[in-house]
Amino acid sequence: MNPLSAVTAVLPEEGGSGGPAAVVPPDARGPGVTPRDELGPVLAVAGVIGAGCLALTVLLLTRLYRSGRRRGWRPARVLEATTPENGLGERRHRG
Repeated sequence: MNPLSAVTAVLPEEGGSGGPAAVVPPDARGPGVTPRDELGPVLAVAGVIGAGCLALTVLLLTRLYRSGRRRGWRPARVLEATTPENGLGERRHRG
């Protein structure tokens, strides 16, 4: 038995005459073109930007955590500005 003829054969109870069935041509317009997805590229770019921001945030928080732990969770040192008006800094001898 030929598998191709078994699949394409028209059985008598289907109302066929036993000959090949007439093939109906597809619609001339075709199935239609699906509209282009406008949101896909935007979501892809937003995802890449979001992933970059997340990576930078994790990096920043990791560095802050390590430096805070190194200091024993005390505040960082604050350097005072040295200007001639506040009397801090080195004094020059005039002479």
